Amino acid sequence: MFIIDIMKSFIILYLSIRRKVSFLRNFRNYIRMLSRRNNNLIGAPDICAADSQNFLKDTKSPKLSSIRLELLPISELKSHEDIEAPRFKMLLSDIVSRKLVLKPIIVESKKFIVIDGHHRLAALKALGVKHVPAYVVDYHHDVPVLSGWMFAGEQVSGKVFKILEEMESLCKPGPDELLVKTADDMLHIQVDRIDIYLAIKEIDIINKLHLIKIPYNERAHSHFNVLILPPPLKHTDVYRIAEKGLVFPPRTTLHITDLKKCYRTFLLKNLL
Repeated sequence: MFIIDIMKSFIILYLSIRRKVSFLRNFRNYIRMLSRRNNNLIGAPDICAADSQNFLKDTKSPKLSSIRLELLPISELKSHEDIEAPRFKMLLSDIVSRKLVLKPIIVESKKFIVIDGHHRLAALKALGVKHVPAYVVDYHHDVPVLSGWMFAGEQVSGKVFKILEEMESLCKPGPDELLVKTADDMLHIQVDRIDIYLAIKEIDIINKLHLIKIPYNERAHSHFNVLILPPPLKHTDVYRIAEKGLVFPPRTTLHITDLKKCYRTFLLKNLL
């Protein structure tokens, strides 16, 4: 009897370890698939602020030929993401104190959708700016890498599952997956990828579950007890949400481009 009990305990331990290893393997594979976009960066070479002017003048590379720096009417720009109040206030204060705009925003050339720089745009609107410095790009060609963010936290509780149910109720079923890691378990929930982001915004899961946002990272499983990974978005989703006059939650899309490293200084008074 004693030997049988030992064997049962061994089998239970073995299955538990096997399940955990399988979970970690699946999690890493999933994140690796999402993160692969970051590792396939094409387009702009690595540049520093001092090289930004030459970067825009580089006409030898067809990959860069469509990028141009312009002053765009602020009334014509369309947002696809909401903003965070603390960051907005910080940027507003910085622009007012410097009396300068240090970095142009990045704007898609066909519909004038803001790709990067929503907080700068909001700050400039608040200051009454009429024209905004912007790098105007061919979205698919010049900014081909679209990554995303995941939600991470420490506390696992029944509240997590209650909010997941609420999020799921706000979404129509779809072909995409919301991945949820809790302790040693991993849940896959079928969702529509645009609906789930709008549900995340409505429910405000960051504050309700005390989560933070981090870029897709396959090592995150070892640092957090709770991970929520919305499905990755596509360029077409950004067009769809902006054309509807809606916005994703702050820091939904993570566009990987060296244009973010380009600094061009503009006097605030010249933009009013």
